[in-house]
Amino acid sequence: MLQRQLALLMVVFALLPSTIYSALLVPWIGFILLLRRGQVSPYALKPAYPALLLLLQGIVFGEFSDLVGLGKDGWYYLKMLLVVQAGALIGYYTPLETDWIKVSAWAAMLVSIDQVVQALLGAGGDNARHIAFVSLTLTPFILKYYRGSLWTRWFLVSPTLLTIFLAQSRTGLLVMAIAYLGTRGVYLSKARMTLWIVAIVSLAAFLFPLLPEYEYGAQTLGGKLRNSIAEISFEDGSDRLSMYANWRGFEAYRALVTWQGFNFFEQLFGGGFGQNISLGSSVYFGTGEVSELPFAHNGYFTVLVKSGLVGVALFVYFMAAPFIQITASIGSDARLAARLATTSSLILLLSTVVISGPLNKESMDGVTLIFGFALGALQRARVLAYRHSLIARASSQTAA
Repeated sequence: MLQRQLALLMVVFALLPSTIYSALLVPWIGFILLLRRGQVSPYALKPAYPALLLLLQGIVFGEFSDLVGLGKDGWYYLKMLLVVQAGALIGYYTPLETDWIKVSAWAAMLVSIDQVVQALLGAGGDNARHIAFVSLTLTPFILKYYRGSLWTRWFLVSPTLLTIFLAQSRTGLLVMAIAYLGTRGVYLSKARMTLWIVAIVSLAAFLFPLLPEYEYGAQTLGGKLRNSIAEISFEDGSDRLSMYANWRGFEAYRALVTWQGFNFFEQLFGGGFGQNISLGSSVYFGTGEVSELPFAHNGYFTVLVKSGLVGVALFVYFMAAPFIQITASIGSDARLAARLATTSSLILLLSTVVISGPLNKESMDGVTLIFGFALGALQRARVLAYRHSLIARASSQTAA
């Protein structure tokens, strides 16, 4: 039952606005607790603890003079908490041997079909990027683990592959590459991960000069790839053309300047919810002039301003949890969960640099859901492994 709810939530996240489905998650989690008669293992709640601490910290140190800003910031953090908790509950109470990938594969295909239709209809205008990151994350897992013919597997992932072509998305390519390596267990081996990092960096260094020059306003994938490093590097805004071309870098730079203006206590704990990023002067953005922004594309600098160094540490710990929790005590039956957890973790860690990761308004919620699901499954595996070790120890003592 719960594995079907995982697929249902994936589809709901794709079809409904985040303001609606985030509100629906509250009664949904309450329903799960009701089914369990309030008897929920603390291990099923553990994956969301860092997100809960971030939420409470932001409220305690928040700008209560700006209740609207405080409420908006709090909603982003609360949504992240609810999504990961929903996934963790499903993962913890779904047996490891259950073929959850089957129903999730069909859900991922439906989500991508919706994105393809929107892209073909031109929904959202020329700048809209219709792509489902949750489907991209699951595609290599579907190709490797789905129990069906090769033709069926490629049929299921074909709409997702089409979205990459239509969206011309750099982040989409990155997600797919990370997920592919995750299915090979690269992130579970330090030696293999190191070799892959060296290989990827070397290949990127070779191909980078061959990419076409980036022109401001150009939408070619090659040009955007070449500009990627400059776009996320600091930009002080002294040159307006460069500032707009590398807007993400300008946001991050201004966020750092804003944080540097805090006192020592605020640098540790942040300005709280409602604290904005000062742009230093009025800048044309969107439909008018603005002098500050509530969020930066680089989510780490958003967290730095609102939650300080302590918040950044909590945020990184929250997303890097699989690399910390995976131990040798987890059996082979949890290997898929471990690969999915480390893959989604790395996707969230890297996507936070460019599109705010789990703090994005809705683009990464499907991945955050899968992340929570995998963490819940890992918690279940650790509990079962511990119980089995106690039983084995008791049996050996009895035999002795």
